[in-house]
Amino acid sequence: MDKQEIFNYLDEDIINKLSYEIKKNIKKDCVLLLIGTDKCIGDAFAPLVGSLLTSYNYIKNPVYGTIKEPIHALNIKETLDEIKNKYPDKPIFVIDSMISGKGNIGDIILLNEGIFPGSALGKKLPLSGDISLTLVVSNNEKDAINSLTTLRLNNIYEMAKVVANSIFIALSDSPYCVSSAVLQ
Repeated sequence: MDKQEIFNYLDEDIINKLSYEIKKNIKKDCVLLLIGTDKCIGDAFAPLVGSLLTSYNYIKNPVYGTIKEPIHALNIKETLDEIKNKYPDKPIFVIDSMISGKGNIGDIILLNEGIFPGSALGKKLPLSGDISLTLVVSNNEKDAINSLTTLRLNNIYEMAKVVANSIFIALSDSPYCVSSAVLQ
């Protein structure tokens, strides 16, 4: 991958395209770090992905960040320290939502580098991950907080299913995604 690849969750055959790029660019034995909080719909994207992945019972990777145990601004530093101590040789694949004035809502950006979570909200958090996947949940940079709270949960959930299935296929030995009937 060059520095980045951009997809949209509505693209035709998105799960296969995204899982191919993930598989090509990250080791299967990576640690998954899903950043966000369930207190805000737009920011719940990554914890939803984490919860879906852990519910599949086939992902062997360590998963940090679910709806039940979110990773957010208040605990990210200690979580990164824990991951680096427990898994010093494993790459960290970080997933987060983002606000972007340049992207379209639903754009999935796969970067060959880590990210600084919370930067759209002016937070100074540590660089996270070795490779990252971010999802554009809003393009209203002027009113970031309000734009994250006025999104429809169903839209975030549909986007989370696409990303979770793509990660599942990329990191497991299964060529199949989890049926959407299971996820409803």
